[in-house]
Amino acid sequence: MNWQRQAMMILLSVALAVCIMPAPAHAGWFDRIRDIYTAPDKLEEVQESYDSLIGTMQQQQEELEAARKEALETSSRLAEEQRRWIEENEQLEKRNRELAERLSQLELQEQNRSQLLRNTLTVSATIVGVLALAFIGMRVIRILIWRRGKRSF
Repeated sequence: MNWQRQAMMILLSVALAVCIMPAPAHAGWFDRIRDIYTAPDKLEEVQESYDSLIGTMQQQQEELEAARKEALETSSRLAEEQRRWIEENEQLEKRNRELAERLSQLELQEQNRSQLLRNTLTVSATIVGVLALAFIGMRVIRILIWRRGKRSF
C-alpha cells in the first residue's frame, strides 16, 4: 500500500503543479484566481482517474491470479495425465514383450511339431517301404522256389 500512497502523492503533486503553473502572459490575476477555485474540480478528476486506474489494476491482478491458478491446475492435470500415459505405455511394453516371448515359444513348438511329424512320416514311409520290399521279396522267393520245384518234377 505504501507504493500506492506514494503514487497518489505524486499524481496529486503533478495535478497541483499543473493547476498552479503560471498562466501565459495574457492571463491576468483574475484567471489565476479562477484556476485556484477550479483546482478542486480538477483534483477530483485526477482522484477519480487514479481510483479508476487502481480499480482496473486490481481487476487485472485478480484476472492474472485467476489465469495463474488455472495454468497451474492445467499444468498439474497435464502432468498427471502424462504420468498415466507413461505408466500405461510401460504396461503395454511389458505385455508386448510377454506376447512376443509367447509367440516365439509357440513358433518353436510348431517347428518341433512339424519336425516330429516329418520324422514320423519318414519313419512310417521307411517301415512301409521295408515291409513292401519284404513282401515283394518273399513273393519273388516263393515264385523262384515254386519254379525250381516245378522243374524238379
